[in-house]
Amino acid sequence: MSSSVTVVGGVNNTTISGTVSVPVSGLSTSALTSLQSSLSALSLSVVGGTEGLTNSDLANGSVYGSTVSGTGNLLVLSNTDSVGATTAGSVSNVVGVSSIYSSVVVQAPGALTLNGSGATNANYLLGASSNVDLFTGTGKNSVVAAGGTDTINMLGNTAVTVSAGEDTVKTYAGSNTVVATGSASVYAGTPTGYAGSVDFINGSVAGSMNAGAGKATVFGGNGGGTFIGGTSGSNSLVGGNGSVFLVGGGNNDTLVAGGGGATSSSGANYLFAGSGNETLMATSVTGTNLFAAGSGTDVMMGSGKDTQYFFGSTGSATMTGSTMTGSSNIFFFGTSGNSGGNDVITNFGKTSQLFAVDGTNIAAITQVTTSGSPGALVTLSDGTHITLTGVSAASIQGSIGTSSIA
Repeated sequence: MSSSVTVVGGVNNTTISGTVSVPVSGLSTSALTSLQSSLSALSLSVVGGTEGLTNSDLANGSVYGSTVSGTGNLLVLSNTDSVGATTAGSVSNVVGVSSIYSSVVVQAPGALTLNGSGATNANYLLGASSNVDLFTGTGKNSVVAAGGTDTINMLGNTAVTVSAGEDTVKTYAGSNTVVATGSASVYAGTPTGYAGSVDFINGSVAGSMNAGAGKATVFGGNGGGTFIGGTSGSNSLVGGNGSVFLVGGGNNDTLVAGGGGATSSSGANYLFAGSGNETLMATSVTGTNLFAAGSGTDVMMGSGKDTQYFFGSTGSATMTGSTMTGSSNIFFFGTSGNSGGNDVITNFGKTSQLFAVDGTNIAAITQVTTSGSPGALVTLSDGTHITLTGVSAASIQGSIGTSSIA
């Protein structure tokens, strides 16, 4: 949804004489109404003299207005002159924001590097026609990136709303929240992000999130996307209606496809465990899902309506196949570099198959009892052990020396 909001901007010395129209895109009607309401309140404060205003016409290099000491002030970076008229041309500027400003509005076609001030708490609105490289201060900040192609570097505790544009968000420290209705790429922790934690809520367009050395809480929404947890662990990566590629980063991660109240999940989902102990799940609203175990103790559960693919690794994984009507489960072991695991498979039914790959074969099958229930222990030639719960060893003895059980 493309529209615009307005804020007081044209000034002649201390006299208010114009407004700046800021194009925005991708905001819902309620979000647009809320944004305009807060801008109108800000404009009234300026008109009433309780807050100062500086209008910097970046297109012609002129600065209009005055500030009020001891209170917040509004900085408008625009292509608007002292009477609210538009100055033609595109800008390319580097601007340092003084600590006297608590609100910054950018509406100037072109490219702009914007540097926040220290621990100042500030609110930023980046218009759709501006492409901004923003470095916030270390305080508590809020950013609305309303449609341009922006890079937002979050140095403090920051809440970011990204709409419509193809934006990049990086966190350096603090606890941060990103809500995206556009196409957003989010990075946290070294080397590509920097540190801190991120809450990322995606909308209708595919996004991406790499938590690096940080920690992430992600909801993929309708758009889905690629989401990588941070190495500090305890990541929560949840896909919604959209297709997701989820990668765990550390210990105690939870990866879910088709979660968060999703009613359907179109396309295949891919869930990869990291080095810690992780839980990977796909709900019954999903279709085809792929699960890959890691080096830790993992729990993988597929409840999709179509084929569920499971890949073992060097750790100890419990794999639960889908029992949905029309579903099937396929398990792979012995892939290069992923041998020697100790795994358990439940729900190995009539539509399930097990394959030993990359030259590995089934060396032995013995009857075992696990937690009071009978099962078959399958030993592969590479040292991998797989227990099929509820399966009689005698029923699959013919698979010894081969590379599959069906």
